[in-house]
Amino acid sequence: MLKEIRNGVEQVRDGRPLFVRELIVCQSSRDSNSLCDEVQVVYVHGSCASQEQFQLLLEALSNLCDDASSKPKRIRCVLYDMLGCGQSEVIREWGAYSKTEFEADLGAIVEKYTESKLPLYFCSHSYGPNILLSWMNDNSGFVQERNIQGFIFMGTTIRIDRVKPFPDGGHVSSLLLLPVDCRKRWTSSH
Repeated sequence: MLKEIRNGVEQVRDGRPLFVRELIVCQSSRDSNSLCDEVQVVYVHGSCASQEQFQLLLEALSNLCDDASSKPKRIRCVLYDMLGCGQSEVIREWGAYSKTEFEADLGAIVEKYTESKLPLYFCSHSYGPNILLSWMNDNSGFVQERNIQGFIFMGTTIRIDRVKPFPDGGHVSSLLLLPVDCRKRWTSSH
C-alpha cells in the first residue's frame, strides 16, 4: 500500500522551491501509537536525477510490508527533487546549485518533514551519499539530536575510510550501513 500525504512543490527554505513527496509505504491494520512501530526514510537522489527513480524500490518495500507480522508497522517516506531536477524549479543562478546549497536543502527537508524521536534512515544514490555525509559532518549537533539508525548507499563512489569523524570522536560509519552495488545485471538464469 502506498498512501500519498504530500506531493508538490514547496518552499523548503527561502528561495528554494523543491518538489517534495511524502507517503506511507505500509501501515498494518494492527496500528498502534507506539513510536517503535514507525520508522521514517529520507531518499536522496543523485545529480541530474529525480525522486521518481525510487518508485520501484517503494513498491517492493510495500510488497514486503503486506505480511501482517512485519515490523515496523508504518514506514513514512520523504522524497524530494533537488533544485533543477525532476519537478523542482530551475533557478538561473549558478551558485544555487553548489554542494553547500544542496546540503542546506537536505537539512531543511530533514528538519521540516521528519520527527526527531522516530528512527530515521537515509536511502541515497550516486551523488546523494556525498551530499548526505557532508551535511552530517558539517551539522553534527543537529544530526546527533536525531534518531538516525542507518543508511543505504546505492551506486556511489563514497569511501567510508575517508569520512571524517564527528567532533566527539564518533564516526558516521558506526551506524548501520548497507552499500548496494547496482552494477550487477540480471540475466535469464536468475
